[in-house]
Amino acid sequence: MTTLDGLKNLKHPCTQQSAGELLITLVKNAESRFEKVPEIMGVICSQLSLISQPRVRHQVITTASLFISRPKYTDIVINHLLCHPVPYDRYLAEFWRTLEVELPSTTWILWRLLRKLQKCHNVPTQEKMAYVAVAATDALYEVFVGNRLRAATFRLFPQLLMTLLIQVHHSVGLTMSDVAIPRGLYTEQEVSSEVTPVCFAIQATKTLLLRTQCWQEFNIMEKHKGWTLLAGKDCHLQGISLLANALLERNHLLAHKVMYLLVPLLNRGNDKHKLTSAAFFVELLQSPLSRRLPSIYSVARLKDWLQHGNNLFKIVALKGLCYLIRHREMREDINSLLPCIVDLLCETDEKIVLLAIQILLQLVRTMDFPTLAAMMRTLFSLFGDVRPDVHHFSMTLFGACIKSVKHTDKKSIENQVLGSLVPLLLYTQDENYAIAEESRRVLTICAQFLKWKLPQEVYCKGPWYIQPSEVGTICKFFGKKCKGKVNILAQTLMFSKNAKLPIRRAAVLFVGLFSKYMDHNEVKMKGTDWIEDDLRDLLNDPEPSLRIIASQALFRVQKVEADPDPGQTVCGWRKLLRCLPT
Repeated sequence: MTTLDGLKNLKHPCTQQSAGELLITLVKNAESRFEKVPEIMGVICSQLSLISQPRVRHQVITTASLFISRPKYTDIVINHLLCHPVPYDRYLAEFWRTLEVELPSTTWILWRLLRKLQKCHNVPTQEKMAYVAVAATDALYEVFVGNRLRAATFRLFPQLLMTLLIQVHHSVGLTMSDVAIPRGLYTEQEVSSEVTPVCFAIQATKTLLLRTQCWQEFNIMEKHKGWTLLAGKDCHLQGISLLANALLERNHLLAHKVMYLLVPLLNRGNDKHKLTSAAFFVELLQSPLSRRLPSIYSVARLKDWLQHGNNLFKIVALKGLCYLIRHREMREDINSLLPCIVDLLCETDEKIVLLAIQILLQLVRTMDFPTLAAMMRTLFSLFGDVRPDVHHFSMTLFGACIKSVKHTDKKSIENQVLGSLVPLLLYTQDENYAIAEESRRVLTICAQFLKWKLPQEVYCKGPWYIQPSEVGTICKFFGKKCKGKVNILAQTLMFSKNAKLPIRRAAVLFVGLFSKYMDHNEVKMKGTDWIEDDLRDLLNDPEPSLRIIASQALFRVQKVEADPDPGQTVCGWRKLLRCLPT
């Protein structure tokens, strides 16, 4: 009987007592026979569940620990152990948890186990996840639970944390059927549907935080449902941001170690790898320490992401710029990205537009006039955007632009300001309170730019259609101040087709009351048919209040065309009176 054969029959207590001696012999033999190690480990793993005597079990695990602690055997042993079903049974879990190795070997073992997982992330995206990735994740979890490699866990914390978070991202939405499980691995049992790759990754990440005394960070994740966010398909990056902020807030030292680790890693791996790293990295840019990073690793990297085809990279980049802009010494570098950021105002993704506006609000005072004027045209096109926040904050930035115009450029921008008055006035009637209030505020900024004093009626918060006399006062004011009244009416009529009923009502009411201030030479030249046609269409609107207001407006417009010029009528009466005998 060979030494291996002796180990394969450990059911009898007497046999178990001699197991220690057999194992010592095996180790000595393995020193000279490298190829025997996998076979020996196979025997050890298969017999663990049969050994009932604690002393013998301890000897077996100690022997296996000797193998794994020797550098020339480490990868062989790990490869063998990672070819067992997950979650590991109680015996293999016991092995990982009770590894008995000398302190110098702990970092080496943990590093080699970590590298098994990292290598899975460095290959191009495949149809199925490598089984080794799931097995290595579960092994890391068991190691953290046992806490025998505590010093190594602290030493490798940045690498462990980021690798596990990347594994979470790769695992989101997958089941074990999406894993390339080796044939015959689950011969006696089926994989539970409750077992998923993301569960292994989340539990390993949790345990890592707890074993490295990140209690506060763990609590923040629990409190704000961070683990659910991490495991979500559409909210994974939110979970990453939450954890990064928690680490930065509670443990500056570890956060800075992670930041310096990430600098050279940001462009490695596939998009999931890069996104997780990037999302964590940009949150750390809030730290004053980020000012020490060379521009090539901060602003230049963010610029690349701004031009990425994936919108998530653009969002991450914009968040990073929001943080960097707080450091005044970095604003000059960020100013070079202005054209790129302004272009993002036209994006369809709401988050991108809002983040771009947030950054531009910080930079608006430093812009040159051509950039400012071009940006104002883009912002004007966002007035009335169906995304309420985009509508709101585009007006906010527009107002900030007006305030930032230098005295020498005011004349050049005046027409743009005049063109914004009617939309801003009509949006004071928006059903969204925040938009209505912001419209009034920005309208006031425009009036101050033009050196006008708006009538108090502009600031009345009730709907116009119940207080037409106040609307008449507003129309009278604009009638006196504005030229090209036909253009104003044409602009207002466009809002009669607005999706929001309060805006349509306000536009039609304004057209009717403002029409009497039209220049009669313009009336003669252009007529009012084009106005009347639009108003007639509204007579069939399903909303009764709009039909009534449109009918009244149509009557007023027709009256303007029918009545002669009041000035000419007065002159005619004067001539007639001179001809009468005295």
